[in-house]
Amino acid sequence: RGVLSSLVYQGAGRGISPDVINSLNYISTRGYVSDATLLLDASDEVLDARIASRNAESGAYNRLDQDIALQRSTRKTYR
Repeated sequence: RGVLSSLVYQGAGRGISPDVINSLNYISTRGYVSDATLLLDASDEVLDARIASRNAESGAYNRLDQDIALQRSTRKTYR
């Protein structure tokens, strides 16, 4: 993951201050910033179906898969 995903998941998704996230990112990356970010997007319906299929195949559930509000919030923030 990169700096932007940390801002989205931890900031918008979890409500952590962007200043705190930026400070920690700067320390952990020594100031490195990527030149580009690639975002792959799909509709909520497609994403829900992929999660359900993955969980059915593996029999294991990821706790993030169950947090629909976090998924919607992070997707909205990325867009």
